[in-house]
Amino acid sequence: MALVSILYRLQREMTFHFISGIKSQAKICCLSFFFYLLLTMEYLHKFLLNPDFKVEKFDNEILLYAVSNTSGVYLNETAYLVWEMCSQGQSVEEIVLLLEETYSHQKETIREDVTVAITSLVDYGALIPSSDE
Repeated sequence: MALVSILYRLQREMTFHFISGIKSQAKICCLSFFFYLLLTMEYLHKFLLNPDFKVEKFDNEILLYAVSNTSGVYLNETAYLVWEMCSQGQSVEEIVLLLEETYSHQKETIREDVTVAITSLVDYGALIPSSDE
């Protein structure tokens, strides 16, 4: 698990220090998370919700915010579904399979969308990699 922790910290540092724009940052973040999953050989990896974060729904918008510092971010539907499935203890692979089954017409993009959503939620501090494997 020490390797996972090192890779997680490295991924966060790369994202923090890479200053060539949001698209490049998202690509580096996504690639480093794919690398993290590949090295841990785990699409079975699970994430825990940070208890400091709450979700509020307003009309067609979903707000995820940290209670302690009142910062927030709007979630799209995919990110919210990923958040909800993580709260139920589902692994990355389980989330991907459920979404591919539900949204079969978007099957080719779901794995990447889930990875980007999890990476973003981890970077924001809302999800924590689980040490229970």
